[in-house]
Amino acid sequence: MNHTEKLALRQALEALAVDYWYEVDFNWGQNADAYYTDDAVFTTSQKSRTGRAAIADFYTRGRRAARAPRCT
Repeated sequence: MNHTEKLALRQALEALAVDYWYEVDFNWGQNADAYYTDDAVFTTSQKSRTGRAAIADFYTRGRRAARAPRCT
């Protein structure tokens, strides 16, 4: 991979991370599971969740949805 390709990859990954956190911050992660692979493992300080369905559950019905509005 040459320098230009590395920069393009880095920019694409950075944009993906920004989009993900925008989704989490401003849409409460209602579609955050779309950023994960089918076999992803999402780990918090309390529990690990495996797969998109479990990750979606964390954001839609879990503790995340019950929190107060974000200020970012």
